[in-house]
Amino acid sequence: MSIGAAVRLLRSGLQFSLQLYTISYMNKILFSLLLVSLVWLTGCEDDHDHHVPPAGQGSLIIDNHTDDLEVYIDGEYLDKVGDYSDRAFDLAPGTYRLTLTAQNSDRYFSGFMDVLNGRLTVVDVNVGVAYNEYNINIEFE
Repeated sequence: MSIGAAVRLLRSGLQFSLQLYTISYMNKILFSLLLVSLVWLTGCEDDHDHHVPPAGQGSLIIDNHTDDLEVYIDGEYLDKVGDYSDRAFDLAPGTYRLTLTAQNSDRYFSGFMDVLNGRLTVVDVNVGVAYNEYNINIEFE
């Protein structure tokens, strides 16, 4: 075998090896994209998605993305919602004054919320821009 033939053989072997590596690398990328898309499609499941208000009532859901909150309805203490968790409070339909305060902080929120018969009023609580406020988003489900 001549040196030229050996070089051509070596070159074709390297090209074949490089093609296999490229296919293997592309398979890894495609598999990773498939895995990420499956996780994205399934989404995150909130506990409040499964909560059903009792007959004749609605539910106020506090979805807390901060430290511990103390929840007050019409000035009366209801309970605490732990940090980064959610909690449902079943109430008669109506309009309530909701107050949220943080333990060991000056951060607070106070506003009126509607509770609808058979529906969830979801109050999404995040840290606000100012040191003493929350960023609140309200949705009905």
